[in-house]
Amino acid sequence: MLAATLLATPAYAAGGYRLVGILSIATVTLGGLLALRLPDNRGTGSEPTDSYLTLLRTGLRESISSPGMIRAVSVAALLPGFSALDEYLPLLARDAGAATTAVPLWFALTALAMAIGSAAAGRWSVPLPVVLPVAAILVAAGALTGRMVPVSAAFGLLQYAIVRAETRLQDAITGSARSTVLSVSGFAAEVFAVVLYAWFALPVSLPLLFAACALPLLATALPGRAGSTLQHGDR
Repeated sequence: MLAATLLATPAYAAGGYRLVGILSIATVTLGGLLALRLPDNRGTGSEPTDSYLTLLRTGLRESISSPGMIRAVSVAALLPGFSALDEYLPLLARDAGAATTAVPLWFALTALAMAIGSAAAGRWSVPLPVVLPVAAILVAAGALTGRMVPVSAAFGLLQYAIVRAETRLQDAITGSARSTVLSVSGFAAEVFAVVLYAWFALPVSLPLLFAACALPLLATALPGRAGSTLQHGDR
């Protein structure tokens, strides 16, 4: 993502939106053609004995099996939903006065911060109730002052929190419907993202709408704090 974002600046400078569009279509088309050449290996093992509805019921039941599990699923769903904010980063950069050729560079900074956040999640353990309030403050401060560096740093912290929350959820799942529990969390994340899209349709200035998202992000730290104490006995 970082490499593609950095290529957008010279591509736009050389051929404008037309060249950027052509390259985007060509990349997706090439990916589809390569996917068609993947081998179709369905395996030779026996079919699973549990039906789809059985797995669905099991997964839903485990998702609400205890207060600790509900918190883990909720946090793992809400945090990826906040990543939908990156759809509005180019508009926020333009609102802050960035030229069209500079917008991809600001977006690349955010992508770099997210990569660092992912890498840090496997090396250091910082409680989410510490990470999320800092991210919320950076989002609000950056949006209201027109500074993109704090916003990029906030996305790095958000990515760190996403990895930690999803790992915690993986550790909390003990039943046989692991993928179904993860699907419940993923579906909830998509629903929350749609709510964010609707939020940005309000007739309010973009920086103010962006900064206001710090409030629900800050609120997510509360179940994150409770979920950080999830133990084996609370699953």
